[in-house]
Amino acid sequence: HRPPPPIGTMPMAAMMPPQMPPQVFTIPIPAGMPVGASHAIQLPLGLPPGSTIVIMPTAMGHGAPSAGPTSPTAMGRNLSATSNASAASSGAGAGATAGGGIGIMPQTIIKSLGHGGGLRIQYIVDARKLKANDKAVISPPFPISGANPGNYRMIVNPTFVKARGGATFKNSGGLGNVQLKCEDLSEGTISFMISIGDGRPNSIRNEPARGPVDHNFADSSVCGLQKAQEEWDFNKAVDAASKTFSVFLDIAQ
Repeated sequence: HRPPPPIGTMPMAAMMPPQMPPQVFTIPIPAGMPVGASHAIQLPLGLPPGSTIVIMPTAMGHGAPSAGPTSPTAMGRNLSATSNASAASSGAGAGATAGGGIGIMPQTIIKSLGHGGGLRIQYIVDARKLKANDKAVISPPFPISGANPGNYRMIVNPTFVKARGGATFKNSGGLGNVQLKCEDLSEGTISFMISIGDGRPNSIRNEPARGPVDHNFADSSVCGLQKAQEEWDFNKAVDAASKTFSVFLDIAQ
């Protein structure tokens, strides 16, 4: 009988858990909800970085929403998702809102319908970056369909300051701006607004949306808010429990 080999002789790959690829998790909500109505949904916990959560209306079904056969995640906590027809505003705009404060990992994209039926993209950011020497934080890619199809990213930049190391979030004190970048050749004008918050519905940390900005990405692949509106204090939007904050992109469609 031979004893098992010492742990130190095991290949490193055998000692490390397998890395999960990004997932797409779709959560249907009832279509035709009246103004101001809410609907409880469940969000997945433990999605790997770069995953996308899609919250979209659908016909009323006879069963609970399913993660689908490819989703490895367990269901998370309940969240009240406001109807896209709602006239109520949470500061960051109407529509379903979910954040790292309820267990969603940083570098996650959440897609839902915003106020007026437009597309809302929520990007959950690791707030620890605000005290680091990072020069930018870039979201995973997300598709936008309609008249201007293509893959896009949100770029969170620190405000430029004259300091050793240049423009970093640490040097800027957590101040910065958000830009939208198109990674494909897409012609036509997109109208969008940007806001930030802690990801919790009706939170006092949710800042009012700024814009709109109308931009043709065939002219330039990157665009942000006007100079007078572009700077945010991201510290004000941080959820202390999860150490995250959210950037919201509302696109008129």
